[in-house]
Amino acid sequence: ERREAFVQRINLEGLLGEIELASRTKGGEYRNIFEKSRNCTFTITPKGKIINCNDEIVDHLGYANKDELLGRDISTIFADGREMNEMMNYVASHDSVKSYDIKLLRKDGKPLDFLLSLGAIKENGKVNKYVGTGEDITVRKMVEARLKRERDMFSKVIDEMHDGIIIHQDGKIKFAGGRCEALGYSPKEIKGMNVSDLIAPEDRERVMEITEK
Repeated sequence: ERREAFVQRINLEGLLGEIELASRTKGGEYRNIFEKSRNCTFTITPKGKIINCNDEIVDHLGYANKDELLGRDISTIFADGREMNEMMNYVASHDSVKSYDIKLLRKDGKPLDFLLSLGAIKENGKVNKYVGTGEDITVRKMVEARLKRERDMFSKVIDEMHDGIIIHQDGKIKFAGGRCEALGYSPKEIKGMNVSDLIAPEDRERVMEITEK
């Protein structure tokens, strides 16, 4: 009798509608975003157990499928436990962290450079889980390191030259190297000056014409 009285009091049609809407939006739509994201995405428990992840992070870390990661401790995928603890301590005190530069570990032991963002999901003031997204920047870092080596090499070559070298744009000196001391300035002092200030007044017009050509 109590059950029948309860059923009569509730709006069953409205309740079913809300359940269907929640399933479609919170379950279907959000799950689809999670799974199809081009970023590596994962969720972990407050104690650090992986409870979900998308295929993107599975592929990047060299695992065959999700099952190899689900239920594992988050330390499995971090190259340095100390760095991981520093990041997690920051999230614990600030609720989130954005674009944290840290190394993750592939299944084969190869470290990968990642930018991780991690946020706490709370219920009734307590952390229910953490949601993280990451971008693999390993290739970008390799390219940046190579470009830096090349810049350092060419900079050293220029500095050892017997000529002074100046690059200017829109009348402003953007770079100076080599033997600029012959002009009485250091390369640091020349940078930012107007290039016309380095030319004798009687030659400025001719030099500007040559520059225009």
